[in-house]
Amino acid sequence: MPDLVEWLNKKIPDLPVFAVVPPERPEQFATIERTGGSAGLFIDNAVFAIQVWAGSILEADKLAYQLRHSCWDLAVLPWVASVHTGNLANFTDTASKHYRYQFTLELGIMTNI
Repeated sequence: MPDLVEWLNKKIPDLPVFAVVPPERPEQFATIERTGGSAGLFIDNAVFAIQVWAGSILEADKLAYQLRHSCWDLAVLPWVASVHTGNLANFTDTASKHYRYQFTLELGIMTNI
């Protein structure tokens, strides 16, 4: 399975994607982390949380919508069996006051390729 962080980094110019929140946060960026799922003999049903951080709530929503839409492009890759995305939700970080939106990405990943 190719690296999802690397794949997502190619989708929206000026929206870097990280596996963890970087120590020096850009004005806008996204993070992805696996939050659950289940695995079978042939398919790993992975669930990821994708969070998009931005300078305003509207920009976070807009970028999250664009990134979520881009995730459907995963369906054409040979190692992907299925793609499902969750709804967008305001998930502003109250500790840092940094605006963010979140959605989930569920991938059926072929394990025997």
